[in-house]
Amino acid sequence: MEMSQLSNELRTLGKGECKIVYRSENNVEVTVTQTGKHSKDDFAVGLTIPNQVDFRPTHIRLLIDLYIKRESNEEAFKSFFQALEEVYIGKDTKDFVDELRRLSFPMHLDEREINI
Repeated sequence: MEMSQLSNELRTLGKGECKIVYRSENNVEVTVTQTGKHSKDDFAVGLTIPNQVDFRPTHIRLLIDLYIKRESNEEAFKSFFQALEEVYIGKDTKDFVDELRRLSFPMHLDEREINI
């Protein structure tokens, strides 16, 4: 599903409703819940990792994970960061999944595709 289509679909969620927006090969799920906390477009991103308690990761978790990935494989991180920039300018995340799966990061918190 393209990001613009997903964005429109998420806006139809009622307060408290949750949608799985991505599931990795390892069955990690990225969820979005409409919180309505600050506005009708206020959402919380969650992670469901098998055999762990569901949680809502913070921005600092992502930053730490990016740092760990960079330190564990700087060359692969360059490709990873390029994919992040492409997604930021509007490219579909699905265009990068296969490429990301080929990158190896000995140290990490979350899968590469979950970060994207």
